[in-house]
Amino acid sequence: MARTPLSFWKTTLLYSLILAFVSVMISTPPGWTQDDLTSARSRRRGAAARPRRGLCPAAKLPLTALILAAQSNSLTAEQPLDVTVAEHPTFWFYVPYSPDARFSAEFVLIDENEQDVYKTTFSLKQKPGIIGLKIPEMLPPLQTGKRYQWVFSIVCDPNNRSGDATVNGEIERIPLNSTLQTQLESVSTPSERVSLYAQNGLWYEALTSLAQLRRNNLQNSTLQADWSSLLKSMNLNDIASEPLTSCCITD
Repeated sequence: MARTPLSFWKTTLLYSLILAFVSVMISTPPGWTQDDLTSARSRRRGAAARPRRGLCPAAKLPLTALILAAQSNSLTAEQPLDVTVAEHPTFWFYVPYSPDARFSAEFVLIDENEQDVYKTTFSLKQKPGIIGLKIPEMLPPLQTGKRYQWVFSIVCDPNNRSGDATVNGEIERIPLNSTLQTQLESVSTPSERVSLYAQNGLWYEALTSLAQLRRNNLQNSTLQADWSSLLKSMNLNDIASEPLTSCCITD
């Protein structure tokens, strides 16, 4: 039997390495590997990966995603996903950096095929606080039953993305069941609607609905207390009193 030339195997190995490199780079946020996206179910607290001069500085409170914390150290597919019934949900984050820092932020939403569904960057123009980042209505709605990964980063050095402060997670759109729909239609106050969302694990909807109520009623102490209670129920006590700020000025 004729031997396969050594040059053939060298060429094949080189080609395989190139494919592996490309597969990591496509739709993977800067400073991340594909394993970061597939192995980590969620990380709601952010910090620079290797803090050093020129990258994200320490903050009194860390960058935080307003999602439920994982219930165990073993992040497996069996754990419940964060879910939404919204076609274009709003994602909520506590950003600890002020405009003086001159940092930018980046949000990426990625589908099951590892393709970017939505990507935006914006400058930090507001004081530290809680921001809402809505998926634009002009985009196709999230598909029911599909999982999406998201990554939110504070870019402190555009030339070295490994030092970003980053949080990430997964979300799945589910259909609104008929029982909950009937209950929502029968409530008499917006606050009751928020409670129903929270009781049914629809934290994105609960946060968004209550945030809208607060912004429309800035002096309403009851709504402020409701907001604080909602965040505390999600074990986000340390940011429960942080202000809501405007977002976002895209670049």
